[in-house]
Amino acid sequence: KSYCDDELAKASVKKEDLETQVATHSSKLEAAVAKSSVLDGEVAELQADLGALSAQQLKMDAMRADERKIFATTKDDLEQGIAGVQKAMGILREYYGPSFV
Repeated sequence: KSYCDDELAKASVKKEDLETQVATHSSKLEAAVAKSSVLDGEVAELQADLGALSAQQLKMDAMRADERKIFATTKDDLEQGIAGVQKAMGILREYYGPSFV
């Protein structure tokens, strides 16, 4: 009978220890699930922000392409204007000589 009582006591202690471990692991699991839920929300928010940034980048790229076209056209016009002014100054220097500024 003493052997049985000892074994029952050991089994009872082991059962309590295992129940404590189960409770600990359960609380850790609940904390991990809660953290996972929070992180899922953050991921969704970041993905929305990334989508908005991507759309904004596309818009800015289109604006930059338009500005580049305008610059190319304007640059050609300005270079032609500079060449015309330089030619006119050359002609005026020839006509007026060294007294022309």
